[in-house]
Amino acid sequence: MSLEKITALTKSYADERNALIAQADALQQEFDASIKKHAYDIRITSERLLTKQEILDDAIKANPNLFPAGKKSMVIAGIKVGYQMGKARIDVPEEQEAEAIERLEEMIELSTRLGDMAALERQSNALKVVKCLADAGLKKLQPHELDKIKLAWTPAAESTLIKPAEEAAYTAVKAAIATAMKATKDAP
Repeated sequence: MSLEKITALTKSYADERNALIAQADALQQEFDASIKKHAYDIRITSERLLTKQEILDDAIKANPNLFPAGKKSMVIAGIKVGYQMGKARIDVPEEQEAEAIERLEEMIELSTRLGDMAALERQSNALKVVKCLADAGLKKLQPHELDKIKLAWTPAAESTLIKPAEEAAYTAVKAAIATAMKATKDAP
């Protein structure tokens, strides 16, 4: 194959790529125009939706007896409502993070000296390279290790549940609301 043939193939490829870029730019312009056209109405509807969500949330909290232990949630009009169990977590108040990091570093140093590789791995995983606490790593620490750095688990708690039963619709609605809110915030 000659350089002229490679040049011709490259030019053909570049032309097709430029055509695709032009089509994508046109689509983006149409999308931006559509967002501007509908952003205000989406924002107003979103605000009404948030108000209705707060009212529904209050109603669910005021009537937990309607969601018995075996049936914590139900689907009504395509919306799943009721209660869901949250996950236990370790909360690190910002003002305690530096002290917890310092204590964790001391524990790592001691584990290194003692040759306790299992403890060393758990403790090292709890500390990111940039010296901030790593949530996933903290979850692997033993209770006595959390005590030493003055942190504790926050138990799992029930919270109200209000979301479309169909996850794809939920994701699409959240994306539309976020886009519209941003568009109206950025508008002059």
